[in-house]
Amino acid sequence: MADMHDREFRELREWIESSGYDIVVEATVADFVKLKIFANTRLVQCTLNISLPQGYPDTEDAVCTLSSDCLKPKLVTRLGKLCQSAAKARSGKPQLRCAVEALALELKQNLLIPCMHDIRLLAKHLGNINSEATKETKCHRLKMTTDGTSGKITLHATCRKYDLRIRFVVGPKYPFEPPSVELQSKTFHSSMLHRYENIARDIARRCASGIKTEDAVRSAIGQGEGPRRRKKKNDGAAAEAIASSDIHKIKNDMKFLKKATDLRKVDRTQKQGSKHYKKVETATRRAARKELRKLTRAEVAIEQRLAETAKREKELADALSRGVDLDDMPKHSLLAVSRYLIDSFALFLPVAKCGLCKNKLLPRDPADLTKLFASSPSSLSRRNKRGTSKEREPNAKKPERIYCGHWFHYACIDKALTSPPFKVPCPTCGKRLFHRDWPSDVKKLERRWANEQAKKREMGEISSLLGLDDDDDLVRTPADDPISRSDAGYDPMF
Repeated sequence: MADMHDREFRELREWIESSGYDIVVEATVADFVKLKIFANTRLVQCTLNISLPQGYPDTEDAVCTLSSDCLKPKLVTRLGKLCQSAAKARSGKPQLRCAVEALALELKQNLLIPCMHDIRLLAKHLGNINSEATKETKCHRLKMTTDGTSGKITLHATCRKYDLRIRFVVGPKYPFEPPSVELQSKTFHSSMLHRYENIARDIARRCASGIKTEDAVRSAIGQGEGPRRRKKKNDGAAAEAIASSDIHKIKNDMKFLKKATDLRKVDRTQKQGSKHYKKVETATRRAARKELRKLTRAEVAIEQRLAETAKREKELADALSRGVDLDDMPKHSLLAVSRYLIDSFALFLPVAKCGLCKNKLLPRDPADLTKLFASSPSSLSRRNKRGTSKEREPNAKKPERIYCGHWFHYACIDKALTSPPFKVPCPTCGKRLFHRDWPSDVKKLERRWANEQAKKREMGEISSLLGLDDDDDLVRTPADDPISRSDAGYDPMF
């Protein structure tokens, strides 16, 4: 019996070395083996204990016990049952390799295991939303489908007549690499999808760099307080002192250059009979060339490592200046991104109201939303030339998103930003209203408003001199011209 166990343990070790799986054998005794199995990123690890009873393998099966510090108990229980069932399927035959291979294959092929806890919490969140749906909302229908082999997670949200499909693709290096996010919809406009897709990707990128999920959502694109002014350069400021680390780096560079120069002199061939001729053996020159290549590779590796360290220090300094907590361990972003897209986009915008006029933000029919965006001029034309109220009338109900992340009607923002007191706070968060299509400089807004008021006063004075009412139009139309009338007695030749 002991010889059979030793043979099976030896075969298991040989298979582990040749399989390519990330498995470490920690202990093997007469009837017990302990292994540690890692996933792709080594953030997920499981400890598998396999005991061989007295009647193994004729009358008794191997007993598999699985434990993990990074996985939730429910997932550990499911994986333990997978190992046990794989061992029982080979009753009467060596079962160690079957149990270990089943667990290692599941950890490698199922790309959703690192984010299984997020998926479970997300499913619970979706279930709560579906159960709290009332007749007033009459819309909250949420579904989720997952595919562990391809790492795809699909969320389908429906609110009133608006629907949104969110697709995630989790890679083998998650959470070190953020998942890809794609938004699809037949009801929301493409510009709205593009805006929220960029925000979702930015949240995932920040979480992968080590920023906490709350800070990542708060500091994502479009969540700021407005455009920042550039700081003026202080030409009279004193130069910064050189740090000790920079001095140490300069000394190392000088040592490298001196040694590399000496090696190049050894390899340099001089003409015999010249002043600087020195006979050097071929083997010595070959050894000098080899050492020079080795020294160059080492120096390149050091420079790359220093560049990565400097980049990381800059990220930490920038995060600290913004008041963001940043560390070296990446954060899981799937749950944060999903909840943001569902709560702040898919289920919020169809029932949201404009914070200024208190009317519905989006039209009930999605086709009307498409018409609003189709009739809108480009942002560049609006910035270069402000149209009249009649020209802006088709865009009055078009939804616009400001810097703080809240939505308003185009006409409401235009009225709030182009009339006194100009510095209007957002009614939702209290921050100042900012939008890229309107200048943020209060003096420029005051001058524009003053010019418009001056034009109105001038037109009023002209109307009073001509004896016209306020409703009269000063523009002549073709119908007012007697030459253009068909019943007029004018010859068109003259």
